[in-house]
Amino acid sequence: MKERHFFVLVAIMLTTCSLQGMSFVPESSKKSIKAVLEFYPNYAGHLLGVAQIGYKSQYAEKYLESVKPTDLKYLKDHGDLLRWSDGDEGVLSYFFLTFPGYINPASKDQLADYLTDLNSAIAQKSFDTFKNKYEYYIEELELWTGFNENQSLFNYSEEIQTISKILMNNYDSFKEDVWPNETIQIQILADALNDRLQEWNLINRWENITGLKFDSPNYQVVLSMGMENGPTAKALGYDKDWYFYGDDPRWLVQNICEEAGFRILSKLCSDQYDNYDPRLCFEVYKTLSNFITDQILADLNIQHPSSLLKKDTSELYGIIDALWTMNSDRDINELYGNAIETFSKSDFAVNFE
Repeated sequence: MKERHFFVLVAIMLTTCSLQGMSFVPESSKKSIKAVLEFYPNYAGHLLGVAQIGYKSQYAEKYLESVKPTDLKYLKDHGDLLRWSDGDEGVLSYFFLTFPGYINPASKDQLADYLTDLNSAIAQKSFDTFKNKYEYYIEELELWTGFNENQSLFNYSEEIQTISKILMNNYDSFKEDVWPNETIQIQILADALNDRLQEWNLINRWENITGLKFDSPNYQVVLSMGMENGPTAKALGYDKDWYFYGDDPRWLVQNICEEAGFRILSKLCSDQYDNYDPRLCFEVYKTLSNFITDQILADLNIQHPSSLLKKDTSELYGIIDALWTMNSDRDINELYGNAIETFSKSDFAVNFE
Protein backbone atom coordinates (compact mmCIF):
# COMPACT_ATOMS: atom_id res chain seq x y z
CA MET A 1 0.00 0.00 0.00
CA LYS A 2 2.83 2.37 0.88
CA GLU A 3 4.59 1.64 -2.44
CA ARG A 4 1.38 2.25 -4.39
CA HIS A 5 0.93 5.59 -2.63
CA PHE A 6 4.51 6.51 -3.50
CA PHE A 7 4.03 5.78 -7.22
CA VAL A 8 0.76 7.74 -7.34
CA LEU A 9 2.30 10.72 -5.54
CA VAL A 10 5.25 10.84 -7.91
CA ALA A 11 3.06 10.62 -10.98
CA ILE A 12 0.54 13.26 -9.89
CA MET A 13 3.02 15.72 -8.47
CA LEU A 14 5.56 15.65 -11.27
CA THR A 15 3.00 15.59 -14.06
CA THR A 16 1.24 18.60 -12.54
CA CYS A 17 4.48 20.50 -12.19
CA SER A 18 5.42 19.70 -15.76
CA LEU A 19 2.20 21.15 -17.14
CA GLN A 20 2.45 24.30 -15.05
CA GLY A 21 6.15 25.08 -15.26
CA MET A 22 7.61 24.76 -18.70
CA SER A 23 10.94 26.34 -19.62
CA PHE A 24 12.31 26.99 -23.06
CA VAL A 25 16.06 27.54 -22.67
CA PRO A 26 18.03 26.33 -25.70
CA GLU A 27 19.56 22.89 -25.18
CA SER A 28 23.09 24.16 -25.84
CA SER A 29 22.93 26.59 -22.90
CA LYS A 30 21.61 24.15 -20.32
CA LYS A 31 23.53 23.05 -17.27
CA SER A 32 21.77 19.94 -16.15
CA ILE A 33 20.59 18.60 -12.83
CA LYS A 34 20.18 14.86 -13.02
CA ALA A 35 18.89 12.28 -10.56
CA VAL A 36 21.07 9.17 -10.64
CA LEU A 37 21.39 5.77 -9.01
CA GLU A 38 24.85 4.89 -7.77
CA PHE A 39 25.78 1.70 -6.00
CA TYR A 40 28.10 2.77 -3.20
CA PRO A 41 26.02 5.58 -1.66
CA ASN A 42 23.09 3.18 -1.60
CA TYR A 43 25.18 0.44 -0.01
CA ALA A 44 26.55 2.81 2.64
CA GLY A 45 23.06 4.20 3.27
CA HIS A 46 21.79 0.64 3.60
CA LEU A 47 24.32 -0.25 6.31
CA LEU A 48 23.64 2.99 8.21
CA GLY A 49 19.91 2.39 7.97
CA VAL A 50 19.94 -1.22 9.11
CA ALA A 51 22.35 -0.41 11.95
CA GLN A 52 20.05 2.50 12.88
CA ILE A 53 22.96 4.89 13.24
CA GLY A 54 21.16 8.06 14.25
CA TYR A 55 17.65 7.06 13.23
CA LYS A 56 15.17 4.18 13.29
CA SER A 57 13.03 3.09 10.36
CA GLN A 58 10.88 0.40 8.80
CA TYR A 59 13.72 -0.10 6.35
CA ALA A 60 15.91 -1.37 9.19
CA GLU A 61 13.27 -3.89 10.18
CA LYS A 62 12.74 -5.01 6.59
CA TYR A 63 16.41 -5.74 5.92
CA LEU A 64 17.63 -6.69 9.38
CA GLU A 65 18.73 -10.14 8.16
CA SER A 66 20.77 -8.71 5.29
CA VAL A 67 23.68 -7.72 7.56
CA LYS A 68 25.64 -10.38 9.45
CA PRO A 69 24.72 -10.26 13.17
CA THR A 70 28.26 -9.73 14.45
CA ASP A 71 28.85 -6.96 11.90
CA LEU A 72 25.55 -5.32 12.75
CA LYS A 73 26.42 -5.33 16.44
CA TYR A 74 29.80 -3.75 15.73
CA LEU A 75 28.25 -1.00 13.62
CA LYS A 76 25.69 -0.24 16.31
CA ASP A 77 28.31 -0.22 19.06
CA HIS A 78 30.55 2.11 17.02
CA GLY A 79 27.81 4.15 15.36
CA ASP A 80 29.17 7.41 16.74
CA LEU A 81 32.17 7.06 14.44
CA LEU A 82 29.93 7.00 11.35
CA ARG A 83 27.11 9.37 12.31
CA TRP A 84 26.17 12.22 10.02
CA SER A 85 23.41 14.74 10.50
CA ASP A 86 23.20 18.49 9.88
CA GLY A 87 26.95 18.92 9.65
CA ASP A 88 27.66 16.74 12.69
CA GLU A 89 29.83 13.89 11.45
CA GLY A 90 31.66 11.04 13.11
CA VAL A 91 35.41 10.95 12.73
CA LEU A 92 35.27 8.07 10.21
CA SER A 93 32.26 9.21 8.21
CA TYR A 94 34.28 11.15 5.63
CA PHE A 95 36.34 8.18 4.44
CA PHE A 96 33.54 5.62 4.62
CA LEU A 97 30.62 7.79 3.47
CA THR A 98 31.47 11.14 1.91
CA PHE A 99 34.62 10.53 -0.13
CA PRO A 100 33.73 7.05 -1.44
CA GLY A 101 30.20 8.36 -1.97
CA TYR A 102 31.71 10.93 -4.32
CA ILE A 103 33.99 8.58 -6.26
CA ASN A 104 31.48 5.68 -6.15
CA PRO A 105 33.48 2.42 -6.22
CA ALA A 106 30.86 0.55 -8.23
CA SER A 107 32.14 -3.02 -8.05
CA LYS A 108 33.39 -5.27 -5.28
CA ASP A 109 36.93 -5.15 -6.69
CA GLN A 110 36.86 -1.36 -6.87
CA LEU A 111 35.63 -1.14 -3.29
CA ALA A 112 38.35 -3.57 -2.16
CA ASP A 113 40.97 -1.42 -3.88
CA TYR A 114 39.68 1.73 -2.20
CA LEU A 115 39.65 0.11 1.24
CA THR A 116 43.16 -1.25 0.70
CA ASP A 117 44.36 2.24 -0.23
CA LEU A 118 42.68 3.73 2.84
CA ASN A 119 44.13 1.16 5.23
CA SER A 120 47.58 1.57 3.68
CA ALA A 121 47.42 5.33 4.27
CA ILE A 122 46.47 4.74 7.91
CA ALA A 123 49.25 2.19 8.38
CA GLN A 124 51.81 4.56 6.83
CA LYS A 125 50.38 7.53 8.73
CA SER A 126 50.46 9.47 5.47
CA PHE A 127 47.89 10.30 2.79
CA ASP A 128 50.53 11.18 0.17
CA THR A 129 50.14 8.00 -1.91
CA PHE A 130 46.37 8.04 -1.43
CA LYS A 131 46.14 11.63 -2.66
CA ASN A 132 48.27 10.85 -5.71
CA LYS A 133 45.97 8.00 -6.73
CA TYR A 134 42.75 9.97 -6.19
CA GLU A 135 44.16 13.29 -7.40
CA TYR A 136 41.41 13.87 -9.98
CA TYR A 137 38.60 13.57 -7.43
CA ILE A 138 40.46 15.61 -4.82
CA GLU A 139 40.95 18.44 -7.32
CA GLU A 140 37.23 18.35 -8.12
CA LEU A 141 36.40 18.60 -4.42
CA GLU A 142 38.40 21.83 -4.10
CA LEU A 143 35.44 23.60 -5.69
CA TRP A 144 33.36 22.92 -2.60
CA THR A 145 34.30 20.96 0.50
CA GLY A 146 37.97 20.25 -0.15
CA PHE A 147 39.70 17.04 0.89
CA ASN A 148 39.39 16.25 4.59
CA GLU A 149 42.85 15.01 5.50
CA ASN A 150 42.11 14.35 9.16
CA GLN A 151 45.26 13.31 10.99
CA SER A 152 43.24 11.96 13.91
CA LEU A 153 42.26 9.02 11.69
CA PHE A 154 45.65 7.50 12.39
CA ASN A 155 44.38 6.74 15.90
CA TYR A 156 41.59 4.53 14.54
CA SER A 157 43.53 1.89 12.66
CA GLU A 158 41.74 -1.07 14.24
CA GLU A 159 38.27 0.42 13.74
CA ILE A 160 39.01 1.28 10.10
CA GLN A 161 40.20 -2.27 9.43
CA THR A 162 37.08 -3.75 11.03
CA ILE A 163 34.62 -1.50 9.20
CA SER A 164 36.46 -2.22 5.95
CA LYS A 165 35.93 -5.94 6.54
CA ILE A 166 32.25 -5.33 7.31
CA LEU A 167 31.83 -3.52 3.99
CA MET A 168 33.32 -6.48 2.15
CA ASN A 169 31.48 -9.11 4.25
CA ASN A 170 28.01 -7.79 3.44
CA TYR A 171 28.53 -6.63 -0.13
CA ASP A 172 27.16 -9.73 -1.86
CA SER A 173 24.06 -9.90 0.33
CA PHE A 174 23.18 -6.29 -0.48
CA LYS A 175 23.87 -6.64 -4.18
CA GLU A 176 21.85 -9.84 -4.59
CA ASP A 177 18.98 -9.44 -2.09
CA VAL A 178 18.45 -5.70 -1.57
CA TRP A 179 19.71 -3.67 -4.52
CA PRO A 180 17.46 -5.26 -7.19
CA ASN A 181 14.32 -4.73 -5.09
CA GLU A 182 14.96 -1.18 -3.93
CA THR A 183 16.17 0.22 -7.25
CA ILE A 184 12.75 -0.31 -8.86
CA GLN A 185 11.16 2.52 -6.87
CA ILE A 186 14.22 4.74 -7.07
CA GLN A 187 14.39 4.40 -10.86
CA ILE A 188 10.72 5.34 -11.23
CA LEU A 189 11.31 8.52 -9.24
CA ALA A 190 14.59 9.28 -11.05
CA ASP A 191 12.99 8.97 -14.49
CA ALA A 192 10.02 11.17 -13.57
CA LEU A 193 12.23 13.70 -11.82
CA ASN A 194 14.71 13.92 -14.68
CA ASP A 195 11.98 14.67 -17.20
CA ARG A 196 10.86 17.62 -15.09
CA LEU A 197 14.36 18.82 -14.17
CA GLN A 198 15.21 19.04 -17.85
CA GLU A 199 12.20 21.26 -18.42
CA TRP A 200 12.65 23.46 -15.37
CA ASN A 201 16.32 24.40 -15.98
CA LEU A 202 16.89 25.28 -12.35
CA ILE A 203 20.60 26.07 -12.69
CA ASN A 204 20.01 28.41 -15.64
CA ARG A 205 17.29 30.16 -13.66
CA TRP A 206 19.67 30.65 -10.76
CA GLU A 207 22.36 32.00 -13.08
CA ASN A 208 19.94 34.41 -14.75
CA ILE A 209 18.66 35.75 -11.44
CA THR A 210 22.04 36.17 -9.74
CA GLY A 211 24.41 36.86 -12.62
CA LEU A 212 26.69 34.22 -11.07
CA LYS A 213 27.81 31.01 -12.72
CA PHE A 214 27.56 27.38 -11.66
CA ASP A 215 31.11 26.04 -12.03
CA SER A 216 30.24 22.60 -13.36
CA PRO A 217 28.35 21.39 -16.44
CA ASN A 218 26.01 19.36 -14.25
CA TYR A 219 24.83 18.68 -10.72
CA GLN A 220 24.11 15.08 -9.77
CA VAL A 221 21.37 14.11 -7.33
CA VAL A 222 22.25 10.66 -5.99
CA LEU A 223 19.04 9.00 -4.83
CA SER A 224 19.64 6.57 -2.01
CA MET A 225 17.79 4.01 0.05
CA GLY A 226 18.15 3.19 3.72
CA MET A 227 18.07 6.70 5.15
CA GLU A 228 14.39 6.79 6.04
CA ASN A 229 13.89 9.21 8.98
CA GLY A 230 17.51 10.28 8.65
CA PRO A 231 19.13 13.38 7.12
CA THR A 232 17.40 14.66 3.98
CA ALA A 233 20.63 15.22 2.07
CA LYS A 234 24.40 15.09 2.34
CA ALA A 235 26.86 17.13 0.31
CA LEU A 236 29.37 14.93 -1.49
CA GLY A 237 30.97 17.57 -3.69
CA TYR A 238 30.25 20.75 -5.63
CA ASP A 239 28.53 18.80 -8.38
CA LYS A 240 27.03 15.96 -6.34
CA ASP A 241 24.67 15.50 -3.39
CA TRP A 242 23.20 12.44 -1.73
CA TYR A 243 19.43 12.40 -1.10
CA PHE A 244 17.02 9.97 0.49
CA TYR A 245 14.65 9.02 -2.33
CA GLY A 246 11.61 8.33 -0.14
CA ASP A 247 10.94 11.95 0.86
CA ASP A 248 7.95 13.69 -0.67
CA PRO A 249 9.09 14.54 -4.24
CA ARG A 250 8.02 18.14 -3.69
CA TRP A 251 10.45 18.39 -0.79
CA LEU A 252 13.11 16.89 -3.03
CA VAL A 253 12.53 19.53 -5.70
CA GLN A 254 12.81 22.37 -3.17
CA ASN A 255 15.95 20.93 -1.59
CA ILE A 256 17.59 20.26 -4.95
CA CYS A 257 16.88 23.80 -6.13
CA GLU A 258 18.19 25.30 -2.90
CA GLU A 259 21.35 23.18 -2.79
CA ALA A 260 22.22 24.16 -6.37
CA GLY A 261 21.71 27.76 -5.27
CA PHE A 262 24.03 27.35 -2.28
CA ARG A 263 26.82 26.54 -4.69
CA ILE A 264 26.11 29.45 -7.00
CA LEU A 265 25.82 31.93 -4.12
CA SER A 266 29.16 30.72 -2.73
CA LYS A 267 30.69 33.04 -5.34
CA LEU A 268 29.31 36.10 -3.54
CA CYS A 269 31.99 38.60 -2.57
CA SER A 270 32.53 38.27 1.16
CA ASP A 271 35.89 39.93 1.83
CA GLN A 272 34.27 43.35 2.28
CA TYR A 273 32.21 41.98 5.16
CA ASP A 274 35.09 40.89 7.37
CA ASN A 275 33.89 43.18 10.15
CA TYR A 276 30.73 41.12 10.59
CA ASP A 277 30.34 37.86 12.48
CA PRO A 278 30.80 34.99 9.97
CA ARG A 279 27.76 33.27 11.49
CA LEU A 280 25.62 36.29 10.68
CA CYS A 281 26.95 36.38 7.10
CA PHE A 282 26.25 32.68 6.70
CA GLU A 283 22.70 33.12 7.98
CA VAL A 284 22.14 35.81 5.34
CA TYR A 285 23.69 33.60 2.66
CA LYS A 286 21.46 30.66 3.66
CA THR A 287 18.28 32.75 3.86
CA LEU A 288 19.03 34.43 0.53
CA SER A 289 19.28 30.99 -1.05
CA ASN A 290 15.97 30.03 0.52
CA PHE A 291 14.35 33.26 -0.70
CA ILE A 292 15.54 32.90 -4.31
CA THR A 293 14.47 29.25 -4.31
CA ASP A 294 10.97 30.44 -3.37
CA GLN A 295 11.01 32.91 -6.28
CA ILE A 296 12.07 30.23 -8.76
CA LEU A 297 9.51 27.67 -7.61
CA ALA A 298 6.75 30.27 -7.54
CA ASP A 299 7.65 31.26 -11.11
CA LEU A 300 7.30 27.60 -12.10
CA ASN A 301 4.01 27.30 -10.20
CA ILE A 302 5.33 24.25 -8.43
CA GLN A 303 2.90 23.13 -5.75
CA HIS A 304 4.32 22.44 -2.30
CA PRO A 305 2.91 20.18 0.39
CA SER A 306 0.87 22.14 2.93
CA SER A 307 3.74 22.47 5.41
CA LEU A 308 5.78 24.26 2.77
CA LEU A 309 3.07 26.81 2.06
CA LYS A 310 3.80 28.60 5.34
CA LYS A 311 5.79 31.69 4.50
CA ASP A 312 9.04 32.25 6.34
CA THR A 313 8.21 35.19 8.61
CA SER A 314 11.68 35.62 10.06
CA GLU A 315 13.11 39.12 10.31
CA LEU A 316 15.92 38.27 7.92
CA TYR A 317 13.62 36.80 5.28
CA GLY A 318 11.54 39.98 5.47
CA ILE A 319 14.65 42.15 5.08
CA ILE A 320 15.69 40.27 1.96
CA ASP A 321 12.15 40.43 0.58
CA ALA A 322 12.07 44.22 1.02
CA LEU A 323 15.53 44.73 -0.50
CA TRP A 324 14.58 42.45 -3.40
CA THR A 325 11.50 44.55 -4.11
CA MET A 326 13.37 47.88 -3.89
CA ASN A 327 16.43 46.78 -5.90
CA SER A 328 15.16 46.69 -9.49
CA ASP A 329 18.64 45.96 -10.87
CA ARG A 330 19.03 43.17 -8.32
CA ASP A 331 22.81 43.23 -8.16
CA ILE A 332 23.16 40.15 -6.02
CA ASN A 333 26.42 41.19 -4.32
CA GLU A 334 24.93 44.57 -3.41
CA LEU A 335 21.76 42.93 -2.13
CA TYR A 336 23.81 40.49 -0.06
CA GLY A 337 25.83 43.32 1.46
CA ASN A 338 22.76 45.42 2.20
CA ALA A 339 21.06 42.44 3.84
CA ILE A 340 24.08 41.83 6.06
CA GLU A 341 24.28 45.48 7.08
CA THR A 342 20.54 45.81 7.71
CA PHE A 343 20.24 42.54 9.61
CA SER A 344 23.28 43.37 11.75
CA LYS A 345 21.41 46.43 13.08
CA SER A 346 18.22 44.51 13.89
CA ASP A 347 17.22 43.19 17.28
CA PHE A 348 17.56 39.63 15.98
CA ALA A 349 21.29 40.08 15.33
CA VAL A 350 22.05 39.93 19.06
CA ASN A 351 22.10 36.14 18.66
CA PHE A 352 25.37 36.53 16.77
CA GLU A 353 27.15 38.75 19.28
